[in-house]
Amino acid sequence: DESGQMETVKMTTPLGNTLDNLEIFPGPPVPAQVDWTDDARPLYVFLGMYPPRMMPTPPLVESFVTWLNGTADLGLAGYLLSQQHFDLSGLGTDYTDAELEEYDARAADDVDAEDVPQMLEQQMQFVNANLVVTRHKDIEAARQWAHDDPLNEHNGYARTSTHRWMRSNATELNVPEASFHRK
Repeated sequence: DESGQMETVKMTTPLGNTLDNLEIFPGPPVPAQVDWTDDARPLYVFLGMYPPRMMPTPPLVESFVTWLNGTADLGLAGYLLSQQHFDLSGLGTDYTDAELEEYDARAADDVDAEDVPQMLEQQMQFVNANLVVTRHKDIEAARQWAHDDPLNEHNGYARTSTHRWMRSNATELNVPEASFHRK
C-alpha cells in the first residue's frame, strides 16, 4: 500500500536468510480469470502463520511449491510479508553458504527426515505466513486439502486457519474497481 506497510509478492520470491544469498524457486501456476468463470464451487482461503523468527529451509519451500503445483483448484498463492522495517547491520548469527549447502545435500540424499532441519531460526522474519486461495466443494474438503501442506506436516506453522471467501452484496462494501495507469 502507499504507506509501505504491506506488500504482495509472488511465490517466486525467495525465503533466503540474507539479501546476498537469495535463491529463486519456481512459483505455482496461477490460473487466468477465464479458468474460474464456470466453476460454481466456493472460494476458500488458507492462512498458515509461521512461528516467530522461523522460516522454512529451501528444500521445504521447494516441497511446498511442488505441492501447490499439484493443486488443480489453485487460484492464488502468496506470502504475507512482515510489516517491520529491518536494519540488517550486525544482527544475530547468519547461516553460512556451507551450512545451507549441507542442509540441502542431506535432504537430497534422503537422510532421515527427523535429522534434516525443516525450519530455520532467523533473527529477522521477512515473511509471516503463506496465503492460498483455492476452490473446494465445502470447508471440510478445504481443510483436508490444507492438512496435506508439507509445512503442516513438518510443524512449519504456529497456527493455521481456513475460511470461506464470500462476497457481500451490501452497497457500502462494494465499490467500483480502481484502475491505476502510469503516464
